[in-house]
Amino acid sequence: MAPQRTIALVYSFSLGYCRATLRGISAAAAAHPGWRLVPVAPERARADLRRLRPDAILAHLFDRDLARAVLRMDVPVVSTCGLWGRIEVPRVLADDLAVGRLAAEHLLERGPRSFVAVGHRGQEASLRRIAGLRAALAERGLDAATWWVPPTRAFDPHAIAPMVDARCVAFLASLPRPLGVACANDIIARQLLDLLHAAGIAVPEDMAVLGVDDDDLLCRLAQPALSSVRLDAEGIGRRAAELLADWLEHGRRPPVETLLPPRQVVARHSTALEAGIDPALATALEAGPQHINRLAALAQISRRTLERRARRQLGRGIAAELRRRRLEQAKLLLQEGGPAIGEVARRCGFRDQAELSRTFRRETGMTPTAWRAG
Repeated sequence: MAPQRTIALVYSFSLGYCRATLRGISAAAAAHPGWRLVPVAPERARADLRRLRPDAILAHLFDRDLARAVLRMDVPVVSTCGLWGRIEVPRVLADDLAVGRLAAEHLLERGPRSFVAVGHRGQEASLRRIAGLRAALAERGLDAATWWVPPTRAFDPHAIAPMVDARCVAFLASLPRPLGVACANDIIARQLLDLLHAAGIAVPEDMAVLGVDDDDLLCRLAQPALSSVRLDAEGIGRRAAELLADWLEHGRRPPVETLLPPRQVVARHSTALEAGIDPALATALEAGPQHINRLAALAQISRRTLERRARRQLGRGIAAELRRRRLEQAKLLLQEGGPAIGEVARRCGFRDQAELSRTFRRETGMTPTAWRAG
């Protein structure tokens, strides 16, 4: 009979990252029938953990006070939080340098004139993400300005406390436009979108805004809908639970850090494809390949000129850009879990489902079905 163990789960249900991590933990726990998983709210951790007396803890340890309350229990602990790193517990995290690089690649495709990163100097994940972003830009001979959230503004697990204000907007407004804005997380990005709207700054035409975490509620409730780097939060939860099980059953303490790469950028309207593209090229791309020659003639420029503009501003020709757009639209529809795959193919301009499947395999190494499941 499997040993009976109580595993405390110290997570906020307000955050999409935490909810996804818990789904991964639950999936891994199915292999350990003796585990009893008990949610514990971070704000009640000290009292509830004392009463519960768990055998082990999986937690999103985002600050010193929470870490102290958890470590006081003197049981095995694995954290899945990269915000606060000054604790001696094993952590399973996103590879935040890779997150920053992926953010840079996405914004570079949008063709802005300049870049800025908005983060929190007191949060380790924020520092790493911005370092990855700047490293990727440096490889292209570019750099990003930075705006730091005041250090007195502590992380709020309910995503309500203000992180950015009018001073941040004023700084961003002083930079050349169109501007690519990489925010360290969706909380900052969501609040920034509200402030930009109040200031009359157009998103994405003036500023293309990108977040991190792909929090389903924050991203979809934002106006416009927020593009974001999706982390492998479920994978992080599964791996954390597996490492904890090995620790409990075989006494093998996990490594200090286990890093998982980010999944992808989920592109929504806040980094819409037309941001940073001149009007003639944007109109031609929106119209599609069958109308480009006619639109070029109306604009009194040649198809060759449009092609040169595309290669200069996008790094690829018009046909390649149109293929990429169709694929990105298909990805978004598949992620939202709505239409059947054949209908996705039709809406996105593929001849049939087979062509969509071939394109997916070539570009992502996955089938549309696998992409939707992931």
